[in-house]
Amino acid sequence: MIRQLIREMLLREEVYGAMAFVYTGSQSPPDVFIPLIVEDRLEPGKGKGGLYGKGLYTVYDLQGTQTESGFYGNYIYKLAINLYGYICFDRDVATKVYGKPLTIIEQMELLGLDEEIIESSKRILESVPLAGRITAPTAQPISLIVRGIVKGLVFTGSQDGKVAVVYDASTVSPVSYRTTKAKLWKKVSKDIRKQTVGRSQAGWRKERYEVNTFEKFKRVKAKLAKFKSLGESPSPEDLIIDGDLDLSGGMSMGLKAGEAGGGVTDIPAGLHVKGTLVIHPSTTGLPRGLKVDGNLPLYGTQVSEIPDGLVVGRNLMLSPLVTRIGSDVKVGSLTGGSTTMTELPPDMQIAGNIDLGGSQITKLPDNLTVNGNLNLRETPIRDLPVGLYVKGSLDLDKTNVEVLPDDLQVDDSIKLSSSFKSYNIPNHLLNGRRKDGMKKVWY
Repeated sequence: MIRQLIREMLLREEVYGAMAFVYTGSQSPPDVFIPLIVEDRLEPGKGKGGLYGKGLYTVYDLQGTQTESGFYGNYIYKLAINLYGYICFDRDVATKVYGKPLTIIEQMELLGLDEEIIESSKRILESVPLAGRITAPTAQPISLIVRGIVKGLVFTGSQDGKVAVVYDASTVSPVSYRTTKAKLWKKVSKDIRKQTVGRSQAGWRKERYEVNTFEKFKRVKAKLAKFKSLGESPSPEDLIIDGDLDLSGGMSMGLKAGEAGGGVTDIPAGLHVKGTLVIHPSTTGLPRGLKVDGNLPLYGTQVSEIPDGLVVGRNLMLSPLVTRIGSDVKVGSLTGGSTTMTELPPDMQIAGNIDLGGSQITKLPDNLTVNGNLNLRETPIRDLPVGLYVKGSLDLDKTNVEVLPDDLQVDDSIKLSSSFKSYNIPNHLLNGRRKDGMKKVWY
């Protein structure tokens, strides 16, 4: 018992040079979790976390963390890793791993990272410099451009403490495990340890768990330049970005924040982003033929017009500067609570919710079918369109709507202003009931 206590006390400092012990929490028991690691079947990034990229989230100081308390699961696993190849935002860890207190940029140069990535990281560090013990605020924006091209990240967060994000889980070796309530660790069997001998020293596979879209976007640009020089047009396959693409905050491909056209001239026409697209704040317009499978947030940008033919698979989030939406625009849902637009185009296709609460909207297209909820709360709208069909809920609270059209259809509930007169509600709505038995119309 005394020997065990001494061993645990000595292991409180878990980073020894480049070698380190880290801990991760999981709901999966040892007979499930450990084989996933040994057989290289673990797919990190599907549970909690993911802010710094898809990977295995661990801590290298367990005491007092959410991992120790069981927030991430009832089982805690101790793993051996080699931190050489990680970007270490904590200066003391960088000193142990690389032999001296290398800065973030010096680590990138040592690891041979691309010059554009280094320059973009310099701009991020200018706006979000390392300050104090908590280094996560700097690690997060830099993670957007280095995930998938470095082995992992080491930083300190305000909630999880001393974190190591492992981008390739095949580089870790299981050492021991315990439940959150147990005090002693149970060692992994010798047979399993033999199968993972040398794993922490082995090379890792870039983009094993994360496609680096910064690099992908650079390759797209290079292809476009080549096609242009040859006088040819690229095929749609040459314009695909697998995963999210973040061009904000120093990531506008060589343009600094505030420079003219920052980001917009770098987004080619016909680009297809198979995830969420975040554009640079100084972007003033979007290219024709843009397709985004995920979300497209425009808050904080200078975009004033939505181009013809834009396709957004999930949520298009408008900014106050957007005054026009082009023709044949297709989106999964629309959020425009801050927009100053007064009406929606009649040919716009919206597959789900429409949230215009707090906007300046005054007119909706006739025969509009809303496949989700329609929020018009706190808008100046006075009249609802002919043939409006809302398959979810309709919120008209604090609006100037005084009469509900006879042909209005709402499958769920209708929220009206307290001053609304009940005699202006068609009988088929007033007497209607929701599926849960509640009244359809309420004030």
